[in-house]
Amino acid sequence: MGGTEKEKPAASSTIASLAPQHTASETAFQEFLETVPAPTEHTAAEIIAMILNTSPGQKKAWNVTVLVDGIALKNPALDWHHVAALLDLAEFQVPDEGALEMLMRIWRQAISDTFPLSSLVGGLWKNAEGQLSFLRQATRAEPEVFSWAHAEKRQDPLEGLTSDRSPSGTSNSCWLCLDLYTTLAALAASGYEKDVRSILEHPLKVCPELFVIGAATVEGGWGPLQSDVDALVGTYLQGNPNSSVVLRHIWPLNGDMVLRCMAQLQQNDPTSVSRLLDVCQELRVLSSVLEATPPPFCLELAALASRREYLNLEKWLCDQFTSRGVTFMQASVSFLDAKLREDLGPTARPSISVETLAVFLKVLAANAGEVPTDTLQQLKLVQAVAVQAHPELATVISEAGVMEAFPQDVEEEANSAFQRMYQGELSVDDVIQLLVRYKAGMEAREQDVYACMAHNLFDEFRFFYKYPEQELQTTALLFGKLISNKLVSPVSLGIAMRYIYDSLKNEPSHKLFKFGVTASMQFKDILGQFPTFSKQIVGLNGIKDACPELYKACASVEEKPETEPAPAPVAAAPAPTSAATFNSTSETKPSTMLFSTINADTLEQAAIASSHKAPDQALVDKVHFLVNNITNTNIDVKVKELAGLITADFYPWFANYLVVKRAAQEPNFHPVYVMLVEKWGDKSLRINLVDGTVHYCKVMLDSELLKSNSSERTLLKNLGSWLGKLTLGCNKPVLQKHIDIKQNILNAYSKGMMLPILSFVRHLMEPCATSVAFRPPNPWTMAVLALLVEVYNLEGIRTSIKFEVELLFKHMDLLVSDVEPSNLVSGLPRDMDNNMDFAPTKAPSLEKQALNVEKHQPAPALDPAVIASLPNLITISPQLSMIAERLQLKGFLNMSIERALVEIIAPVVDRSVTIACMTCQQLVCKDFASEGDVDTVRRAANTSVAGLAQSLALVTAREPLRLAVTNNLRSVLSGRLEPAALEQVITVVVSDNLDLCCQIVEKAAGERSKRELDERLAQSYTARAKARASGETFIDRAFTDGQFPAALPDVLKAKPGALTPQQQKVYQDFATIPRTAAGAERSDLRSQESPQTQLRNRFLSWIARMDNTLLRANGLGVTSLNDAAELKTAVAEVVSVPVNEMQAIEVAKNVFFSKLYQSPTIGKLTAAAYVASLVVLRDKFVRRLSAEAALWFAQLPDDLRGYKDAGEALIRSQLVPIRDMDAIIAKALNAPRYQPAAELLLGLLQSCVLGPDPCMSTNEITASIDMLSKLAVRVSGGQGVLTMISQARQVSLARSGPSSATGMASGMGSGMSSTQALPTGTPGLAAGRPQDSPHLVPSVMKAFDQWARLLEENICDRAHNDFVKGLRETGLLGDDETNDKFFRVMTQLAVTHCLRSEVQSSVSQGRPGAVNFVAIDAFVRLMVTLVLYHGGGKALLAKILGAVATCLFQMADDRAAAFSGRPFFRIIVGLLAELSPLESVDESGLVYVQAVSGFLYATRPQRVPAFAFPWLQLVSDRRLMPPLLMARDQAGWPTYITLLLSQLQFLEPFLKHAELTDVVRLLYKGTLRLFLVLLHDFPEFLAQYHFRLCDAIPLTCVQLRNLVLSAFPARMKLPDPFTGDMIMGTLPEVRFQPKISPAVDKLLPPELANEIDMFIAGSKPILTVKDSLKKRMVSGMSNAPSAYNIPAVNSIVLYIGLKGLQAPARFQGDQSQKPSQVAAFNTPAVQLYAALLKDLDPEGRYVVVNAMANHLRFPNAHTQYFSFAIMNLFENAQDEKTREQITRVLLERLIANRPHPWGLLVTFIELIKNPRFNLLSRGFTKVSPEIERLFESVSKSIGSA
Repeated sequence: MGGTEKEKPAASSTIASLAPQHTASETAFQEFLETVPAPTEHTAAEIIAMILNTSPGQKKAWNVTVLVDGIALKNPALDWHHVAALLDLAEFQVPDEGALEMLMRIWRQAISDTFPLSSLVGGLWKNAEGQLSFLRQATRAEPEVFSWAHAEKRQDPLEGLTSDRSPSGTSNSCWLCLDLYTTLAALAASGYEKDVRSILEHPLKVCPELFVIGAATVEGGWGPLQSDVDALVGTYLQGNPNSSVVLRHIWPLNGDMVLRCMAQLQQNDPTSVSRLLDVCQELRVLSSVLEATPPPFCLELAALASRREYLNLEKWLCDQFTSRGVTFMQASVSFLDAKLREDLGPTARPSISVETLAVFLKVLAANAGEVPTDTLQQLKLVQAVAVQAHPELATVISEAGVMEAFPQDVEEEANSAFQRMYQGELSVDDVIQLLVRYKAGMEAREQDVYACMAHNLFDEFRFFYKYPEQELQTTALLFGKLISNKLVSPVSLGIAMRYIYDSLKNEPSHKLFKFGVTASMQFKDILGQFPTFSKQIVGLNGIKDACPELYKACASVEEKPETEPAPAPVAAAPAPTSAATFNSTSETKPSTMLFSTINADTLEQAAIASSHKAPDQALVDKVHFLVNNITNTNIDVKVKELAGLITADFYPWFANYLVVKRAAQEPNFHPVYVMLVEKWGDKSLRINLVDGTVHYCKVMLDSELLKSNSSERTLLKNLGSWLGKLTLGCNKPVLQKHIDIKQNILNAYSKGMMLPILSFVRHLMEPCATSVAFRPPNPWTMAVLALLVEVYNLEGIRTSIKFEVELLFKHMDLLVSDVEPSNLVSGLPRDMDNNMDFAPTKAPSLEKQALNVEKHQPAPALDPAVIASLPNLITISPQLSMIAERLQLKGFLNMSIERALVEIIAPVVDRSVTIACMTCQQLVCKDFASEGDVDTVRRAANTSVAGLAQSLALVTAREPLRLAVTNNLRSVLSGRLEPAALEQVITVVVSDNLDLCCQIVEKAAGERSKRELDERLAQSYTARAKARASGETFIDRAFTDGQFPAALPDVLKAKPGALTPQQQKVYQDFATIPRTAAGAERSDLRSQESPQTQLRNRFLSWIARMDNTLLRANGLGVTSLNDAAELKTAVAEVVSVPVNEMQAIEVAKNVFFSKLYQSPTIGKLTAAAYVASLVVLRDKFVRRLSAEAALWFAQLPDDLRGYKDAGEALIRSQLVPIRDMDAIIAKALNAPRYQPAAELLLGLLQSCVLGPDPCMSTNEITASIDMLSKLAVRVSGGQGVLTMISQARQVSLARSGPSSATGMASGMGSGMSSTQALPTGTPGLAAGRPQDSPHLVPSVMKAFDQWARLLEENICDRAHNDFVKGLRETGLLGDDETNDKFFRVMTQLAVTHCLRSEVQSSVSQGRPGAVNFVAIDAFVRLMVTLVLYHGGGKALLAKILGAVATCLFQMADDRAAAFSGRPFFRIIVGLLAELSPLESVDESGLVYVQAVSGFLYATRPQRVPAFAFPWLQLVSDRRLMPPLLMARDQAGWPTYITLLLSQLQFLEPFLKHAELTDVVRLLYKGTLRLFLVLLHDFPEFLAQYHFRLCDAIPLTCVQLRNLVLSAFPARMKLPDPFTGDMIMGTLPEVRFQPKISPAVDKLLPPELANEIDMFIAGSKPILTVKDSLKKRMVSGMSNAPSAYNIPAVNSIVLYIGLKGLQAPARFQGDQSQKPSQVAAFNTPAVQLYAALLKDLDPEGRYVVVNAMANHLRFPNAHTQYFSFAIMNLFENAQDEKTREQITRVLLERLIANRPHPWGLLVTFIELIKNPRFNLLSRGFTKVSPEIERLFESVSKSIGSA
């Protein structure tokens, strides 16, 4: 190494002069090497480091071969392994994948051996950042790039994992390398925790099981990451499908870690001990765990193990007492003490069995002589409590015996003192003084006497009921004063309080009740130290009347929060837990305190009162054990076991147990318990559960403790949640006779108890959001919501109640303003005493009186834009990333901040603005008394008042905000983390986001102060303006003359003229006052600011410049960005704000949410400017910003999304693609709150389509226009909307040119929606139900009757001119509106007549009766007459069809299941019979068929499912299908494919999940027949549209897809695929590409298509393209049935194939040799297919192969290409899974019913017959006898053919 150091100067000079051009050739590099010293290992390492740090473009310029060979030639003795060891250089970095690939290219060129891992993970580098960058890339690299397979220390692959986990973890097997774990742990401990955590994110997602086992091998621990590793181990201890495999490997490696995690888990969740015992038994380590863990965990585990007969408890305890000594015995006594108090507590949970308790007491008594006196005293108290709880233990205790706790003389002295007190020789106070002296005494005997007296007093409690009245009263005084004077040790205090509480539960006439009252009154002054005890007393029945003084004292106690100490480390045994205490300073865990658990006293008492037949104790224990261990993964097994144990007789008992003990107290397990009920499937059990839940809900609703006791409210809330999931969540009602929800709310209003009741209602109603039956707009649900809205709007209602209502509405995806309030609460009386539902009315503050505030200022509302952008502004520290994701911390923090702001902002802003305005008004008026320029005065006033108000608001609000956010977070996160960790997390996130909260308050204060001060100075501004207009000098005499101005010092007096620059600077400095923590930092510390702070400062500075520039531009009347040079400069300056892509995204996000969507009246110029800044960021930093902006637009709240100016700017700049905007608006229009989206769309139509500067057409926003048209049909005033839509379409059509005016059919072919597809005049379709004249219907009926008679009399006259003339003269026909009414009424009359004839006929059972079509036929004849013979034409037919469609919609909605489509079917058939062309060349008749097609699209099955069968018959009618498909130039094809796709889209949900009812199966059968007709008569149509049809056909419909793909041109003759000498490449047909729809340039977005083109051209790496394609393939919808977007996959596969076909040298080799064809077919496109198949999961591979198989059709270029591509992928696949999936896709298409596509047969025959592929010898063809026989059968059939 010494020699190496000497070589460094020479090496450095070598590096400095080396450049890529030196490696252009071997000669050039050798010439360079001649000029420098011979390269050494250190020089080579420096060269490598330099190359890796160059840009990607420069890396390509280096010729690695020349470089490495030249170095080796110059220094043949160079040791490349030593080079690898010397890479630990200060400048070494591996910044990206390309750098790693370059490094490995150098290595492979230099040496054939693998890279030495010891150099990378053999220890810590001096350059830790460089080592981390190397590890980051190496762990994620493909095995071809960097291999870990040769690691020396490796763990074996982890076999036996479920969930498709790979045994090796990742493809490169890096997580099998044990040195990697050691190195990462050392790096984390060295301060690189964040970097290591980012590296570990990948294994934690992909192979957590392998990682946790490897992590356990690290001997020194993981330092700051140890808690995360322990938490991961905890997940496998709690239960995981792979728990058994993982724990079996971890225990031998690091048993201490498992023990530590076990103890920690039990400490956090005492109920987990059952699961931990199962783990111990599974690992066979129970004895080891019991020996190595401290009490109380080992005692808890031993007790449960004994109960399950895994352990001889008595022998084990004796052994432990012998080995562990006194400490363990003390812990055992404390353990029993805690368990007994749980049994005696209000929840009365049996936490330890009597048998186990007897064993403990027996062994403890046998060893009592070895324990200290205080422990012996505690043991005797435990024995007393045990006998009280379980009288059967008295025999055990008496037999075992316990040594006397005190000597005989001590006992005698104690008894003597009591005797003298009862005889009157000593008063109670004398005895207390005696005890005080004894307790404080220095002599041991005195302390023994004190302890003996206290012990005997409490031990005697069981006999108090026998005491005479006077002696009992004396005892009560002594009992109470012992507590009052704090003479009771912590060991005994809990039991003493328990005794008093039990006494007070008796009847008031009972002597023990009087004892309890007297004792309690002695320490009433210190009841505040025992808040839980006080609340328990308040909840007792009769205490208020029997002892009002005690009740009042207890009721006045406010419960103080109890904090838990941080859990002790597992390694150290905790001190013995003492008996429970009510002392507020006690550090006993709440879980071990007598009254600290959930108070279920009311519930438990009600449960005791309910008598149910219970099984024996053994069966009860089994049931408890099964329920305790039930999870989502084992629920099927557990349900079977429970159903076998519990008979119907015990259903009431089990229901009672599940409701009281489980559902009411374990809300997190509600989904599991509901699943249990569903899987059990017994109706009787469900009835018992619902009845039991309703009963206990009523009990809790009637509880008086709901106001004061949080535990009672929690129980009620849990019961509501359980009842909701059990009923509403399962589409079953909550009957009013059981629980009247609205009446309960009204009662709660009257009693002042709305908070607990509304919390109950919220949790009960939440399942409505996902219920099929009860989700809005269900009338029952909406009625309850209306009442909640009325409560929400009550004046003075508390924020917490509003919060409950808002949470429910948010859960249901509604806004409070969406629902009209009811009128049920108004007028009801309410209790005004101690009413906690309403905020108390406060008198005006002294401060406001002093400031002479005459009117109440309205509370400032939070800016909706601020609330909307709040989630994007919240900061979560990277250190909390794992915890934040687990706790959903960001959502809770957002809720907490919003709630805190709502509570605090109003009073803070009121106070700050008032003071600031009054102060600044006086100052400004005085200083500017002689200033005549209004703008100068206003600028100074606004600057000063905003600065002062914001500073005051900050000072006032900072700490209240901190406390409010902290308390809100603590309330919502309580119980999710251990207390110490929770407090730490809350402290960090609150500190990180406190400045944000302050800035929001500051902004509100600043904006309001400006408005108010301008109002105050309005008169002054007006006076200045008048003086300036008249040319006079302005002087405000009120501030220049008079006593007050004259009394001011000379320096402060107002001077004539303008202020001096120094004076003006005072006002200017108000704008730069540093207020928040970031702004208050000193300038000399700016360099120490974090990058985030620096970014925020740059962003705020740029925003200020933009706002000022916009203010000036708007003031000058500028309307266009092109006319504002200064503004354009400010826009371009946005590039100086971010420094990288991530910061650019953050800046763009803030601009989007906080500026662009800050106000609905932002203005066109402002919107255009900020959108232009986003475009600059996109072009400079983030090419994908358009996709991000589309996502942000979709995330906007409904109200904000309707901002027209912002939406127009996004469209005009093309920042958000129009297609994405269209989809988002269409989705919003389909939501309950559609109004903002509708306003936005109408605004876009007005400005971007119909305006003077159009930028889009209606063809680009078809989906949203379709939805808007549907809405317009159903709402009043919709006619105007439809008119605008019609105008927009006409304008778009005219603008696109004559070629587009192909009528309605071309519109449908372009994918237009139903209303769009109809011809001009379609708005008549949506005419709705206008108010008609009362004479209209009789007049039309009369005309209809006359027409019917006319037809009978003169059936041959087709024109009937006189009748039509009469219609016009009577006004029934005329303008468009009149015609619309006439056609609508005529349709209704005809359909109604037809349907009534069916009712009047004799209907045969099960089948519809015959109907009379006379009226229908007459209607059709009249319409045809008007269309053909009276100038109606296509436009009139459109109006007629519109009226028919409107009637159809109306009847389908009104009649629901009773709807009959026969009249409408008859109408359309009649029109087709009369109007359909006789010849395909008749273009006039084709126009009418197109119009009927438009009607069919409008009434498609998705819109009217009840019309599905008549619709299908009409679509396949010979008068519609042949004219469309045989029209000249295929003019009707786009129309017909649209109808076909509509049918497939309707069937898709049923077919995808194979949910075929008889009706759906019949409809599918009809669809299949329609496709067969098309295959036979119009195969060219199917062939051209096969791609779009395959997109719509689910993967499960193999036969239907085969049918489509089997279509081939009628003139083509298919070669026999079974001919042995047939070679596809020699067929002439394969030279031609078939015509398909859509065109290739329409398949993919331009950006993605460009990436593929660049890759195929060789200018883009495959990794980048592959990642882009995978992102596009993913569905992105959480509720999607597949993880992949099938149409996107189909488009990608086809596009790659078509581009591969266009590649220049796609075929190589001899065309006559089939194997060489496939082998040479390894083009870039096929390589891309192979890369996708390798990276995708099984489902993804299946989808891709299916997409490729969709092009195996008749002989053509596409079929040949995809056939060879599939065979190439099969041959070159790296694993059998890919080959198996290719075979599966082909085989499942072949085993379906015929027909089979020709290309499919040829490809599969080639795979079977060609020995190159060796298909039949593959293992997957022989996995079972059935599969093997299947392949043999297929092979024989091919061979015989």
